[in-house]
Amino acid sequence: MKFAKFLAIGLLCLLFNGGVFALRYSEPPKEGEPRFLREEEEKRSAYKMYLDKGIRYFKKGLYPEAKGFLWEAINLYPQDPDAYINLAIVHMAEDNYDTAIRILKKSKDLAPPGYFQEEILLYNLGLAYFKKENYKEAIDFFSRSLQIYPEFRQAAYYLSLSYERTGQSQKAQTLKEGLDKQLEAVESSEGQTP
Repeated sequence: MKFAKFLAIGLLCLLFNGGVFALRYSEPPKEGEPRFLREEEEKRSAYKMYLDKGIRYFKKGLYPEAKGFLWEAINLYPQDPDAYINLAIVHMAEDNYDTAIRILKKSKDLAPPGYFQEEILLYNLGLAYFKKENYKEAIDFFSRSLQIYPEFRQAAYYLSLSYERTGQSQKAQTLKEGLDKQLEAVESSEGQTP
């Protein structure tokens, strides 16, 4: 009788789930380990997997697939700015600068104080504004990025270009000279052996 009841419930599940039946194997928590810690660990692992796949697909130029994986990551951790930043970079590669700016601003709002990739977030906001030819905003974000990480050459380069395009040639020239000095220092240190 019990088997017949089990079979009937199983058939109903198959009918109502469109024939899809999935089993998820999960080891029981270790002794003393709360189940929610294990579930959180699995969720974090899935988030990282989706984030990594999104980045890999982006590097292969498979933008729709990259966005799909990054949205999966965002669905798991909507409060984490990393997936948003990467999603915005995909949109910039597709020349969707307004969408990229909107997503980067969301990421900026989510980033905690002292966020470890803040200079990259600010740089990407600057780059999106630069590509839209909004050089005033680009200057603001590139400058803020350089305040955090003064050796950020790409930010300095685009800040210099933004100054040039707004008629601030003296500031552009000063930045270029600073970049040249940085490159000379790097080249001379590469030739030295420790």
